[in-house]
Amino acid sequence: MKTLAAILTTLLLLATGAITWAEKPKVNPNLYLHLATDHPDGSYAAGETVTWSVTLTGVQADDPPLTPGYVVKMGKDVLASGNLQFVDNKAQVSAKADKPGIVLLWVDQKTPWRPGFSSAAAVAWQEIKSTIPEPEDFDAFWKKKLAELAAVPMNPVLEAVADSGSPDVQLWKITMDGFRGSKIYGYLARPKGTNALPAQLQVQYWGVYPLNKKEVVAIAQKSWIALNIMAHDLPCDRADAFYKNPGINTYVNSGADDPDKSYFLRMFLSCSRAVDYLAGRSDWNKSTILVQGGSQGGFQGLATAALNPKVTVLTVFVPGGCDLTGFLEGRPSGWPGWVGAHAQGAQRDAMIKTAGYYNANNFARRIKCPVLVGTGLVDTIASPITQFTMFNNITAPKRMVLMPEDEHISPHTAYKAAQAAWCKAAAAGAPLPMK
Repeated sequence: MKTLAAILTTLLLLATGAITWAEKPKVNPNLYLHLATDHPDGSYAAGETVTWSVTLTGVQADDPPLTPGYVVKMGKDVLASGNLQFVDNKAQVSAKADKPGIVLLWVDQKTPWRPGFSSAAAVAWQEIKSTIPEPEDFDAFWKKKLAELAAVPMNPVLEAVADSGSPDVQLWKITMDGFRGSKIYGYLARPKGTNALPAQLQVQYWGVYPLNKKEVVAIAQKSWIALNIMAHDLPCDRADAFYKNPGINTYVNSGADDPDKSYFLRMFLSCSRAVDYLAGRSDWNKSTILVQGGSQGGFQGLATAALNPKVTVLTVFVPGGCDLTGFLEGRPSGWPGWVGAHAQGAQRDAMIKTAGYYNANNFARRIKCPVLVGTGLVDTIASPITQFTMFNNITAPKRMVLMPEDEHISPHTAYKAAQAAWCKAAAAGAPLPMK
């Protein structure tokens, strides 16, 4: 056993750097694995082989040989696994699935800033549909709520913002009366001038936070009337601390067992009222109202386009709210996952029933305008499977942009390019690029 003096001597040597503990192998922070499916859009037929090319970049001369492990899975089924063998910093992985679903490649190449790399393929995704019936009174339920809203005067109030950040754009804070005594808050912007313009409504992703006025100004600079509204009955321009109530971010579960009390009831009706406001403006071009949003904003967008026929174009990405009860068919359930493991008995049944009135799949069937959807195939928050079941319910003109390496929070570059093209065409009254 070491004496106390020996232990103290060792600690002193460690402190001075005279000796060191065995160091872990250093990881080159510049290493990056680029994964790409041989079909750029990641779409495959059942039984078709999916091949990924794996390209290693950022290699340094003193890096040890790399043979990272990989696994290819469809759900819980392992289709292939092993270690990558690089030749000239390139490798390949192949797998085949005989049924519809997501085939995911995971490469375990750790870096200081991420646990690994993933890419996915969508196999026969057009065949993935939900068979859960919708409530028989779905239309009657929403017709009644819209009528209740219509009985409330809109009472829009505009407050000019002195500095829009652009000399060519006018900016206002807007407040409107909403459902059951609530308020609708947001920013409104348009280019200076008197000409009639197309209108665009932007709706927000999950969370409680102030709106960024730069977003509507940027849209207005492209010759739109732009409106961005809060998802909540809260002012849009307070300091961050105002929105930090620790309990408020649980709002998604509020009223989850009662369709008449769901938090999303007021949210969706506020979106529909915002569309009505835009359609009632004298400077609207009487032709185009585009609604756009991502995640929770995608959920709102799908509901809005179904509830309000004045919407002429819808663009959404990684939308939540799809296939809310997918677990009943052995599939992932859509965000926000109302019916969790905690729900039992009568409450569970009530949550399943409530989900039927808010399921984006049911709204999708009622959308009449063209729809653009962007889906990240490695999204673990809003599963792509849920989005496929929603998209396959749309009977209006539609386009899906698949992004094999995109998660829920990613650049979404392919979708953004398509969305920009749709906005440009819609603003000009030109045909939308469907491919």
